[in-house]
Amino acid sequence: MKSDKLNYRPDIDGLRAIAVLSVVFFHAWPQKPIGGFVGVDVFFVISGYLITTIIVENLNADRFSFSSFYSRRVRRIFPALMIVLATSLAIGWIYLFPDEYRILGKHILASIGFVANFMFWSEANYFDVKALEKPLLHLWSLSIEEQYYLLYPAILWSAWKARVNLMALTAIGLGVSFAACVYLSATNPTAAFYSPLTRSWELLSGGLLAILVIRSPSFARLQGSTAICAIASIVGILLLGRSFIKITPASTFPGWLALMPTAGTVLLIAAGPATWINRNILASRMLVWIGLISYPLYLWHWPLLSFAYIREGQMPSFAVCMIVVAASVVLAAATYRFVEVPIRMVPSVAAAAGLGATAICVFGFGLAIFETSGFGFRFGDQRETAEFFDGLRYDPNTHIEERNLISQNQCNFYDYAAVLPTTIPRPAIAPECYQKQSPQSVMLWGDSHAAHLYSGLKQTLPNDVSVLLVFASGCKPNMFSESELETNRCHRASWFAMKTAREQVPDVVILASDSFFDVPLVRRLALELKGVGVKHVIAAGLVPHWSGNLYRIVFRNFWPDVPRRIKSFLDRRIRDEDLRSLEALTADEPFEYISMFNTLCDSDGCLSYLGDDLKTGLVTFDNAHLRPKASEYVARNALTPMILRDLERRDGRTSDAKEP
Repeated sequence: MKSDKLNYRPDIDGLRAIAVLSVVFFHAWPQKPIGGFVGVDVFFVISGYLITTIIVENLNADRFSFSSFYSRRVRRIFPALMIVLATSLAIGWIYLFPDEYRILGKHILASIGFVANFMFWSEANYFDVKALEKPLLHLWSLSIEEQYYLLYPAILWSAWKARVNLMALTAIGLGVSFAACVYLSATNPTAAFYSPLTRSWELLSGGLLAILVIRSPSFARLQGSTAICAIASIVGILLLGRSFIKITPASTFPGWLALMPTAGTVLLIAAGPATWINRNILASRMLVWIGLISYPLYLWHWPLLSFAYIREGQMPSFAVCMIVVAASVVLAAATYRFVEVPIRMVPSVAAAAGLGATAICVFGFGLAIFETSGFGFRFGDQRETAEFFDGLRYDPNTHIEERNLISQNQCNFYDYAAVLPTTIPRPAIAPECYQKQSPQSVMLWGDSHAAHLYSGLKQTLPNDVSVLLVFASGCKPNMFSESELETNRCHRASWFAMKTAREQVPDVVILASDSFFDVPLVRRLALELKGVGVKHVIAAGLVPHWSGNLYRIVFRNFWPDVPRRIKSFLDRRIRDEDLRSLEALTADEPFEYISMFNTLCDSDGCLSYLGDDLKTGLVTFDNAHLRPKASEYVARNALTPMILRDLERRDGRTSDAKEP
């Protein structure tokens, strides 16, 4: 007799709706303090439950077939995915610069190969582009699911053949995965987020529930208890609600916190379809409809938001986001009605063959984009200049001298050569970074926003003033913990900077970073530095931040008549922070604050380029890091006069800055 465990449950579609709506809301309005990204964890549990139910039911009936299983997966996953990928390629042809289009081609290849999570994991370092500049970033979760689908059926089938206890096996796998998740969330959050090892426990949670429902008569009897099921559904919905409120992008995630959405989803599924919450809320007509289109909605919404961001050069307005979300819903409904449903009626062999051929075509076009570096011929008279900045931004084999002047990686504790992102620091930095060669010296301490000031100071300070640099990408000047010196680059860099200050005793220390200014912290650091003999501490404020890469803003909005100063496309939060920092200062601070906005901006806007040549004069090579000419401009007009004034005040002689 055929089991009824595969009977359709509308409340699970309602759960899908809650998951996808939370993700869409979070992506469209990220400024809201809602952890909507946990909707992905809900999807993982649902997928684990449904897939395990299908596999175990078929194993029990002795009709499981790998070919049938994967044919169904192809027919389920590929139709909407291929349409979204092809559409992304078409939109990218119109809007993306060669480097952006090349990256999109690379992401197309990873997405069709279902290794996007590994691709984005390898890219997720300090120098990575913003998430909204990656139209296919959301496919990392689909890749994890597909990797699970590739391995899990074979494991279950083998265990079933060998008469291994499926429940015990799944529980062991869940425990190992969860332990790895908790450990890596604390030590390597990027790995914990993208690794299938650290995410599979959520899928296995759903799988364990499915096996329990199928194999355990006592659990089946428990499901029939109205009171217990009602309590389970109430606790489950409360846990989900708490997850959306409690878990934010600032949380250590997934880790222990992922238990909330995972357990909440498991409880809601375990409660069964008859409880009041499941029957009247989750199984409501609107939520079920959204659940039915949840997969194409998940696929559509992020690329559309990403392209809107890329096109506008900044986060789209509320109205634009509303239009994008509405368009995503319409496209998802159309994809479900006119693509997914009809393909289910096509014989499995023909459908799989057609979808496979489509995937090969999309893959081939993505490969062509990648191999041709983004079809640069699309940009006509902009091509040469666009390719110049593409190379400067992304190609380590071009513009080597300028890239080195900006990065100063010989003084960087960040392990920029690591294959995968890591917090473990480099063992050492070059001696010339921290050993002064003259009686007077200046030390820069911070992150890459300290490093980009180095070349300007070297160009403008007298030869008898040494410039030292100690930094780690992504790490502001801070206090440190000695227990973390070997595992955390930020603690290592701060420890080494203080060590250098004690041993070399620079006359002036400049604190600079890309973090919002923390007056009490800088005050404490300045007092410690002065306690070891430093005479003067300068705190450099944040440089103006553009809403995207400056060269793309210029090309998309101002080409060919590029204004010297631009008022729009600036991150207003940075200017507001600079003003707040100035207001927070007292008259007797142990440091001197310098506003970079006062140097680079005026009432007409912020400098976009210097000199007469856009190639050499554009102020930043991305959205905020200063290029050498801009670094020299800031040094000559702000930092160097302040440093020389202080040196002259103490030694009674005049040190002239270098002539331009």
